Amino acid sequence: MPCFWRNAGGFLQRGSDAVKLKGGAKRVEMARALVDSEIPVTNRLGLTPQSVNVMGGSKVQGRKADENQTTEC
Repeated sequence: MPCFWRNAGGFLQRGSDAVKLKGGAKRVEMARALVDSEIPVTNRLGLTPQSVNVMGGSKVQGRKADENQTTEC
């Protein structure tokens, strides 16, 4: 069993409502596996502080339709 399942299950057992994933498209398979296991998954849109150096500074993303990226599981 991958550690992300154990960790996610542990968060839910301790009272979390969902598991938040960061990493965008790199986490699609992980999100799909968790959702298939009936573990709620959430994320945020917009500000990406973890990518401040890659993005050239703090900036809000996804305000316009052409900037949005949708990932379906």
